[in-house]
Amino acid sequence: MPLDALILRLLIETACRRGGLIRLTVKDLNIADCLVRLHEKGGTVRWQPISPT
Repeated sequence: MPLDALILRLLIETACRRGGLIRLTVKDLNIADCLVRLHEKGGTVRWQPISPT
């Protein structure tokens, strides 16, 4: 259940597509700056800010 809540929160905060969520790796997380790198449809890559929680 906690993982489900975390996934849902990430989708809401970043407005990313399911494919962007599925492609996430540890390397895509910038904890110091609260950023997540999303690899999305069409080869688009973007850094998205997220809340520290």
